[in-house]
Amino acid sequence: VEHSNSPSILDDMNQPLSDSIVVPLTRGARLLAGLLYVVLLPACSAPESRWQQASNIDCSVWNPQPGPGESVIWSGACVGGKADGPGTEIFRSLDNGTQKEQRYVGTMSAGKLQGHGVLYFDNGDRFDGEFSNGSRVRGRYMHANGDRYEGPYTNDKPNGFGSFQYSNGARYTGDFVDGTFEGNGTSTDPAGSRYSGEFHHGLPNGHGTLQLGNGEVFSGDWKDGCLTGGRQVAAVGVAKEKCGIR
Repeated sequence: VEHSNSPSILDDMNQPLSDSIVVPLTRGARLLAGLLYVVLLPACSAPESRWQQASNIDCSVWNPQPGPGESVIWSGACVGGKADGPGTEIFRSLDNGTQKEQRYVGTMSAGKLQGHGVLYFDNGDRFDGEFSNGSRVRGRYMHANGDRYEGPYTNDKPNGFGSFQYSNGARYTGDFVDGTFEGNGTSTDPAGSRYSGEFHHGLPNGHGTLQLGNGEVFSGDWKDGCLTGGRQVAAVGVAKEKCGIR
């Protein structure tokens, strides 16, 4: 969307599901903190989209998520009553008595975000990339805490091959579906441990290989973050108890 009352659909990407545990049955447990993360998308119903008149000029812009008492300022050209060309769009609203502001600097076409632009959120997050018909199609979403997603968007959510870099050095590179790790990908932690393989619903599902920083390798079929069978049991992204590890 071209503007949102919530900071970001990626806000919860930097939250680990749990510490990741690898337990060779013949040895002691080893802790891989923060090896795997999952993208969590907030569930909410969007307000009805509408055209909104700018308060400073006789010109309209598209507002996909109108908020109560919200106003918009457009600094740029107006063609046929709609914002058009390069300029700055600023949405302002009140949230429990606190003024919120979201700013877009870039190009518009017929009142909607189009082409290259930068979105600045009031929480310090920033998106820099390409827009089409008011929605993000590709770019970088940079969180105020240093986390960063880079890749394509569909329906304003991460979809396709992209990467998410965490401020602590952890990283996921691979397939996204609606903001969740889905398909093939690689997740690494700051210590150099790495899981490469299939993901489903944000967790290892299918064939994959976990390699520790010391070179030890654990390979096989995973289900909901658990590797079982043979002489190895491993848990990635879930509590060890979920995988039968005591």
